[in-house]
Amino acid sequence: MEPEEGSNTTKIQVRHKTLGLIKRRFLNSEKMLAVYDWVGSNSLLPFHFQLSCYNGHVVMPDERITSLEGYTLNMVESVDTPGLDDEDVQFKGIGYHATTSNDDTLNDLSLL
Repeated sequence: MEPEEGSNTTKIQVRHKTLGLIKRRFLNSEKMLAVYDWVGSNSLLPFHFQLSCYNGHVVMPDERITSLEGYTLNMVESVDTPGLDDEDVQFKGIGYHATTSNDDTLNDLSLL
C-alpha cells in the first residue's frame, strides 16, 4: 500500500519498459529494494531488469530511497537483476520464530 504524502515519504518515478512513466511514494526509511519489488510487480516483462539514473549509474537495491528523489529512473532489461549483499538478506526460513529458539515442530520438511 502506498503511504500518504508527507514529510516522511519520497516520490519515485520510473520509466518502465512496457508501461511508460510510473510513479509512487515510499517511506524514507525504505531502501531501493522496495522500488525493485514494486516495479517488478507491475509487469511480468522484462523478467530481469536494472534501474538506472540518467548518467547510467545502476541503482542498487540496498541504496537509500531518499538519495533518488527528483530523478526519473530508467528500467533497463538485463541478464540478471541486482542482488543484495549477504548482510542485507533477512530471510530466516520456514518455521522460524524469534521468540522460540528450540521449536522442532517442523523438523521433517518432507511432510510439507
